[in-house]
This record gives sequence, C-alpha cells and structure tokens, in this order.
Amino acid sequence: MVAAGRYRSRPAVQIRSELYGFVWCVLSPNVIERFGNEHKMADVWEGKSIGVHGRLSYAIGGKLGRIEVIDLREITAAQPIDLDSVLDPNFTSGMDPHEYLRHLHDGELA
Repeated sequence: MVAAGRYRSRPAVQIRSELYGFVWCVLSPNVIERFGNEHKMADVWEGKSIGVHGRLSYAIGGKLGRIEVIDLREITAAQPIDLDSVLDPNFTSGMDPHEYLRHLHDGELA
C-alpha cells in the first residue's frame, strides 16, 4: 500500500503491483468500516503489504485501471529461515548434485 485517499471522489488506497505498477483500489462501505477501524495512516507510510479481492477494471491497452475492492487483508512477511537448521549434508548420500539428480530422474533412487 503506497497511498490512501480518494479516487474519483470515492475512498481508495493505492497499491503497487509488480505486473501493473500503481493501481487505485476503490473501497466499498463494508471494507471501509472494517479496514478503517483496524488500520491507521502509519500503515501507508510503513509500506504495509495488502492483498485485495474485487472486480478488476481494465483501461485501454489492457492496463489494470482500478480495482473495486470486496475484501482486503494484510499480508505479513514470512519469518527468515535459518538455513543451517534445514540443510542436510547427507541428503544426496555423498553424490554431487548433478549425479544425484541424474539417478533421481532415471528412477534409480528409492
């Protein structure tokens, strides 16, 4: 979420999508009631990630113009993974990765 404001006189938030860039998301009264009570402006400034569900409206040329939001949720960042806790030096039974994958693809591993 990169901005909160109005889109064509309707309450909206703006998100940045990897595929479409910046997109305005128009909020329904139900979403405003729930979203407005759960969040504050600091969420915008902190760049909180959100997921939106709604009706997509495309502009000329296939660019996503806006989203009429039916539901909205915050996306929390995944916890970092400690690689040392998941690495298994014996996973390939001493084979190098290329040899292990060849045996696996040939069906020679149980």
